[in-house]
Amino acid sequence: MTARFPFPATPDGWYQVAYGHELAAGSVVPLHYFGRELVAYRGAADGVVRVLDAYCPHLGAHLGHGGCVEGDDIVCPFHGWRFDGEGRNVDVPYSRRTNGKARIPVWPVAEANGAVYVWFSAEGGPPTWTVPQVPECDDPDLVWQAGERWTMRTHVQEVMENVVDVAHFRFVHGTSGFGGVELEEDGPRLQATAAVTFVTPRGDVEGAVISELWGLGIDVVRPTGILRAAALFTVTPVDDETVESGYTFLVPRAKDGEGISNIGRGLVDDFHKQARQDAPIWEHKLYRPTPALSPDDGPIMSFRRWSRQFYPEPVPA
Repeated sequence: MTARFPFPATPDGWYQVAYGHELAAGSVVPLHYFGRELVAYRGAADGVVRVLDAYCPHLGAHLGHGGCVEGDDIVCPFHGWRFDGEGRNVDVPYSRRTNGKARIPVWPVAEANGAVYVWFSAEGGPPTWTVPQVPECDDPDLVWQAGERWTMRTHVQEVMENVVDVAHFRFVHGTSGFGGVELEEDGPRLQATAAVTFVTPRGDVEGAVISELWGLGIDVVRPTGILRAAALFTVTPVDDETVESGYTFLVPRAKDGEGISNIGRGLVDDFHKQARQDAPIWEHKLYRPTPALSPDDGPIMSFRRWSRQFYPEPVPA
């Protein structure tokens, strides 16, 4: 990691790399995350998404550029070598023998909430928890919508620290109605509940914003007291200094059943606006291991202590 972000490694966790609708049956998509070239494809027969390292072990062709799917296998565009969902070579079309040593590393994949996630582990370990299924995805009164996505020069922990930094809402977003933050920790899950006064055309409404973090890649945000809705905010490392972030929304359906309601549209617009306001600060700040905090800054250090579990080595303090 660079001097701006003195973390020992990319934190372990589930990270979004695509939306499910971007991978039709039999399709192949090149990806670049975690400083690596990857390839995703959906089996033509079983419909399962697989993610593998991108380069063919034969002569190094990128499977995501010109590769194709046959059944539930991926085929190299260079010499037609075929690999199954476990990365094993199962056919060399011009030979009677396969190559048992030609293996492609395969990434653990989960498809949930309309998105495709992969498990990253700095030491190559298996997943230690599952991607949460967000119940709002199954609510017929809510509309699922993919939101905006951004690429920024920052680190996933810097982005997710915003969850507990309520003081910045006044100065960055012009929102002064936030109260204290209460944290609830349960292994890889951290729930932060911030009391807030919502200003509406009908007057002020007392409520809260509940952020449910799963590792440092997934944040499920729910406003309470004003409407039933959820926003999935995901952050995925592209490399050591760059992340991709974005929203997926579950917001109230319009009364005629077509599209999003006005209040739902307002929530989408507000979340997008706040992310765009945060982006230039994230891109140019550095991480202070021992920040000079105010007693009213919120539980920033509690968040950082919780975050340490996702690194193979201690985070500088």
